[in-house]
Amino acid sequence: MFEVAPGRSLAIEIEQVSAFCVFHHSSIRAHRTFNQHFAMTAFWHFLIWACVIWYSTITIYVAVRGVSDIRSMLKRLREGAPPEEV
Repeated sequence: MFEVAPGRSLAIEIEQVSAFCVFHHSSIRAHRTFNQHFAMTAFWHFLIWACVIWYSTITIYVAVRGVSDIRSMLKRLREGAPPEEV
């Protein structure tokens, strides 16, 4: 069980413990080297841009194919040809 020193309030003890935890956490993060940080940042940037390019490519491909399909369907309707059976 947690004991409070005589003459001190629980709020002061909690504040000191939380300050220690924050300092300890920030000191662990400070040990990360620049190269490690740069490598992880570069990795995530590359991954994000690869996804953006992939989805953009697929979207453009589907749009182009859709436009060509719609044009061919409209052409067949104008000519009065029966619809193709699948």
